[in-house]
Amino acid sequence: MSTALKKYTQQELPAQLTLNLEPLNESNPGITLLGGVITVIGFLILIFGPNKVYYNPYEGLSFLQYFLVYPGIVIAIGVLIMRGGRSSSNLTAEALNQREISLKMEASKQLDFDPQTLPKDESLYVNHLGGRLYEVGINRQSSLS
Repeated sequence: MSTALKKYTQQELPAQLTLNLEPLNESNPGITLLGGVITVIGFLILIFGPNKVYYNPYEGLSFLQYFLVYPGIVIAIGVLIMRGGRSSSNLTAEALNQREISLKMEASKQLDFDPQTLPKDESLYVNHLGGRLYEVGINRQSSLS
């Protein structure tokens, strides 16, 4: 049993295609959750923390006492960790460019024409819709004279 893919012509675009590429995961939920918990702890210290902190002036503040005196540090650290968790994929411009090329190559397998033969003012685009579903179409750039 062969599963032949439907080939789309230029006139049928934009079309929704299922591509065999894993979607990019730009967030790490574990790190984001950890940052959220730290941020909440910081706010709880800020709201319900002590009015006075007693310390030995010769030894200074202990590690825990710093957080009781300066809960803003805990909040800032939590927010930074949450932000890092949301963009933990560390996608460089080169990696994104490589991803775009592989998306266009995978999409061109389901096209009835070669995208390289498009005129200079037209280009193929691929938008992620969810899961393995992508929208493929042609960008037509109008030249205003």
